[in-house]
Amino acid sequence: MTLQDEIAETEAKLAALKQRAATATCAEAGHRWKSVGGANAGCELGDECDCSVAVRECEVCGVCDYGESDRPKVHEYCRKRHDALSSETI
Repeated sequence: MTLQDEIAETEAKLAALKQRAATATCAEAGHRWKSVGGANAGCELGDECDCSVAVRECEVCGVCDYGESDRPKVHEYCRKRHDALSSETI
């Protein structure tokens, strides 16, 4: 197979993927998120948790992530921050 043949084959595959993506569901192609506000992170610190997570909604299908995309990393940050503040002495 020549380099030109490989290019033609790759371009044909790309064209087919673009056509498939044009009619794909968000589950296949990925959501197009937009920010619609925020929510409390709700970590194990309970009332002491003052961290928040971004809440996003897909512009295409309308599904909402309710902050779940960011929650694990925000919980980790909140826990580290709380531990650092608890270990400080005045």
